[in-house]
Amino acid sequence: TQVITAPLYAVLDREGEKLVYVEDQGIARRLKVVTGRSVGRRIVITSGLSAGQHLIVSGQQLLIDGARVQVEER
Repeated sequence: TQVITAPLYAVLDREGEKLVYVEDQGIARRLKVVTGRSVGRRIVITSGLSAGQHLIVSGQQLLIDGARVQVEER
C-alpha cells in the first residue's frame, strides 16, 4: 500500500479544515486533505492529495487559490 506523507509545516489548519497547496502549471491550487498520524516531522495524508502532485512547502501561509507561483526545486 502506498502512503503519502507531507512535512507537518506544509499542512495548514484553517477553521478546522486541513489544507495544502499544490502547484499546477504555475498556479497554486488549494486542496482540502484528511490527515492521519504524524511520523516524526511528517504527517500521513489519507485523502485529498495524490502521488506526483507538486506540494508547495514554502510561503503557503500567504497563498490564495489561483495565485501564480514559480517553482524552485529542492
